[in-house]
Amino acid sequence: MNENIQNILLHLRCEKLKSLDFLGESDSYVEVYADSEHIGSTEVIKNKANPVYITPIRVRFFFETHQTMTFKVFDKDGKKSELIGEHTCSLSDIVVTGETSFDADLRLKRKVTGSIHISPEEINVKEGETDYSLLPAISGLVIVESTNEKASEPLMRLKELVVSVKGIKIDGMDRGGKSDPYFVLEREIVGGDNQRLLLHKSKILKKTINPEWDSFLISTNKFVPIDAQLYVTVYNHEILTSDSLIGKGKCQMKFPKPELGLATKFSIPIKRKTKTEEKKSAGVIELSFRFYSPEIDDEHLIEKKKDFLKRQKKLTKIKKTKAVEGYHVVGRSDLVLKKSEYPKLSYPIKFVSLLQRGLRIQTHCALDFTESNLENHQINEKYLNPFEKCLSAVVPLLLKYDKDEKIPVYGYGGSLKEQNDKTPPFFHLNMQENPECEGLEGILDAYKGSLKKITLGDMGNATGGDTDWRANKGRYFRDDFYQVVNHICDICEKQLPSNLALPPDPYHILFFIIDGDSFDTVGTNRALIRASALPISIVLIGLGNTRFKNLAKFDADEQPLVQDNVSEVRDCCQFIKFKKCNTDKKLRKEVLAEIPLQVEQYFALYGVNMPNRL
Repeated sequence: MNENIQNILLHLRCEKLKSLDFLGESDSYVEVYADSEHIGSTEVIKNKANPVYITPIRVRFFFETHQTMTFKVFDKDGKKSELIGEHTCSLSDIVVTGETSFDADLRLKRKVTGSIHISPEEINVKEGETDYSLLPAISGLVIVESTNEKASEPLMRLKELVVSVKGIKIDGMDRGGKSDPYFVLEREIVGGDNQRLLLHKSKILKKTINPEWDSFLISTNKFVPIDAQLYVTVYNHEILTSDSLIGKGKCQMKFPKPELGLATKFSIPIKRKTKTEEKKSAGVIELSFRFYSPEIDDEHLIEKKKDFLKRQKKLTKIKKTKAVEGYHVVGRSDLVLKKSEYPKLSYPIKFVSLLQRGLRIQTHCALDFTESNLENHQINEKYLNPFEKCLSAVVPLLLKYDKDEKIPVYGYGGSLKEQNDKTPPFFHLNMQENPECEGLEGILDAYKGSLKKITLGDMGNATGGDTDWRANKGRYFRDDFYQVVNHICDICEKQLPSNLALPPDPYHILFFIIDGDSFDTVGTNRALIRASALPISIVLIGLGNTRFKNLAKFDADEQPLVQDNVSEVRDCCQFIKFKKCNTDKKLRKEVLAEIPLQVEQYFALYGVNMPNRL
C-alpha cells in the first residue's frame, strides 16, 4: 500500500472571463488535465463573468513526482465549445501556496482572458480502500459568504453535514418496556455487490423508547452518489447476550438546500422480522441533514475541543530529556527507552494540509569524498557523472517545496588542500562561510569547483565507536556521515520551540550521496536515534556496485534502531540503491517516497497542531 497517495479536491472559480457571446456573458465550464490526461470537468455555469463551479475535481498528489496540471476554460454554445483561455502549472504550486487559493491568469494566444482561482482540499481516501466518486454538481448550490467584511469564516461550509438522529416510540426490548438503544448509519457502495460504507455508529442511550442522540458531522464526499441509499439499523444493547435488533429501515439521500439552518428531514419506519410477523413495525427514526454553520454548530464541537485542549495541555509539559549515555534525545522520554517497535500513532494532519498551512521545508545535501568514489567523481563535459545525475534528478523537485531555493551542501571524507590536507568531520562544498548554494546550477558549480580543492580521503578505520557521539574524542573515520547528521540535529535543536506541541520551523530534509559501506555503527545509530525525535528526514543514496549491507540497516522500516538502551521513536531514514533506479523519475520516486509519512509521524509524535501561517 502506498501511504503517500494524498487525494485532493480542487475547487475552481474564475473571474473576469472574456465574453464570447454576442449578448451577455459566457456559459463557461472547466476541463482539467493531469500530465495531459483528462481527469474531470466542472458543470456549465450560464451567463456569469465570475463563475463559481460546484463540481470539484479530484487528483492524486504524489510528493515524489512532478505533476503538470492544465486548466482549460470553455464557453459552451449549444453543441459547440470555444476555448476562452487556459493555464498550466505544477500540482505542487497549487498545494504549497498556503493561501485560500492558487490564483493565475488565463491566456489565449498570450492574451489575458480572465483569471482562475484554485482551492485545494485534502480528502481522506486511502489506497486500498473503496475509491469513491466525487460529489457532482448540485443544482443551485452556492456558498453563502459572510456579509461581515472582516469575517474570514463563511456562514456555511458545504464540505460537512450536521446529522441529527432521534427515535420515536421504538420497541422496548427490556423487561421494563424500555431499551438501551444505539444506531448504525450506512450508505450503499455503488457497484459494491450490496456492500455498505459505515458512516456513523452512535453511543448507547439508557432506558428510553424516544432516544435523541448527539448530532455529529459527516463530510459531504461520503454521500456519493448524492441520491445514495441510506440504511439505519437500531440495536438494543444487552449485557449478558449479544445485542438484539430493534429494527431497520432505509431512505434515499437528498441534500439540503444551502440556506442557513435549513435541513432535509427523513422519517424512516423501522421494522424487524419476528416469529409471528414477516415485518413488525418497531417505531420510527427521524434523520435530519443540514450544512455545517459555525454560527449554529460550535456547541456541537465543545467536547471535541475540550479533549483537544486537554491533550495540548499535557503535551506542553514535554521537555528535553537528560543526556543518555553521552548524547541527547529530544522529546518523548516515555517512548525512547529500548522499544522493540515504533509507537502506534494516529495522524490527524496529513502532509498536504501541512503544506497548505505553511509548513516550511529546508533541504540539505551531503556528498561523499572518500577515495573509493574516484571514478564516480570524474567530470566529463559530454555526460553527467553519478553525483551530477543524482543531484539533477532530486534537487529540482525538492526546490519546489523549499521557498528560498537555497540548499546548504556539505562534503565529508576528503581533505582540504588549502588547509594542508587536513580532514575535517565535514566542510562546506562552496568553501564559503555560508554553505547555501542557489538552485541546482549553484550546487553543480560548487561541486565542480570543490573537486579542485579536495584530496579524496582513504576510508580509514571505521570501527570502535565512542560514548561521545559529537567528536569521537579527536578520532574521525572518514566514511562516517553521522557527523553531518549531528550538525543538522544541532541546527534543529536551536530552532525547536520550547513547547514541542508547536510546529517546527522549518522541517529538514537531509539527503546523502554515498559510496562506501563501512561505518562506525554505534556513532551512526546514536545520530539517527537523535534525529528520529527531531523534525528531520534523512535519505541515503548508495552509489556504485557495493551491496550496501551495512548502509541498508540504517533504514529501519520495521523495527527501531536501539543503542545504549535508547531506541528510535519513528523511522526517519530511507536507503536507496542508485543502480536500481534506471530513470530519473524512478530515482525521484524512491528518494522522496517516504518523506510525507515521516513528516506526519513527527507531528503525531508530539500532537503538534499546525495553524495556518499564511
